[in-house]
Amino acid sequence: MVKDGYSIVHCYYCGEPISNEGDLVEKKIPLVCKNGKKRMFSRKLHYWCVPKIVNDIKIDSEVKLDEKYYWDKCYRKMQQWLGSERGLDQFAVMRIQGLRVGKFAPNGTNTMGLRRGFEYQVIYNTMVWKSLEIDKMIHSMEFHDNKHKINAIMKIITERVGEMQLKMEQQNRANRALDRVKEEIPYKTVEEFSGNKGFSHLKDDRSDALKNLVSGIDEDDDDVDDLFS
Repeated sequence: MVKDGYSIVHCYYCGEPISNEGDLVEKKIPLVCKNGKKRMFSRKLHYWCVPKIVNDIKIDSEVKLDEKYYWDKCYRKMQQWLGSERGLDQFAVMRIQGLRVGKFAPNGTNTMGLRRGFEYQVIYNTMVWKSLEIDKMIHSMEFHDNKHKINAIMKIITERVGEMQLKMEQQNRANRALDRVKEEIPYKTVEEFSGNKGFSHLKDDRSDALKNLVSGIDEDDDDVDDLFS
């Protein structure tokens, strides 16, 4: 799209369009080539995304270690469905990577650490969640070729990955709420529970903490589903 002589491009970091030329910045960032080596490449960014990607590059090794763990699990799960012992073909790899960055099949390997699409942990959890459905589909359908089979598998995952992300966000909110309860309930030693005092004083502490907790939770937090229900 061209706007007043300016061709609108998309930000490499967030994936959103850079609508105004004044918001556009080009910055060289380290990317991994197909041979596994890092080189500096120029990428177009929103000016406000520059400090974010610079910060992410600083913690890149930690992020990539975590993402690589789940990428490997996604890879092995797809390998299992395709019955491939030698490894996945390029199309299968690109379809999974595409879901990571919000594209059908990205032309490149630098998909980790970007703040768009779905993280590999979410993709893998969706694979596990819909595993029975995918297994049934594989055994009941006739596929024209391997590409057809990959697309059929990815269709099921793509349709439910957004729901999985919501479930995981709900679970994270529930975990944070439980952490707040633990912080607000005073720690009691064994000595305090001895004698006639019993647990009655703890009930009052717990009740007050729970009242404070409930008052600070949104309605959405009340209904936390099991991730794989």
